[in-house]
Amino acid sequence: MAEKYAYIARCRKCNGIVMTTIDDPKYKGDVAKIIAEHINDGYFIERVTVSSARKLIESNCVCEICKSDGT
Repeated sequence: MAEKYAYIARCRKCNGIVMTTIDDPKYKGDVAKIIAEHINDGYFIERVTVSSARKLIESNCVCEICKSDGT
């Protein structure tokens, strides 16, 4: 079975996770829009395996910059 991938967005201040989304070809337009919005907001984007993304979710961002952004 082929490995599945996800995109994560990291906080520009604390490097915590602010967003995850599955890289699903059925929704490539939606995924591209989500990624573009987060890039425009200044977040760092990474493509990781889904299993890695699940582990990384434990490091959600809680810093003041993200709280002020509403994320």
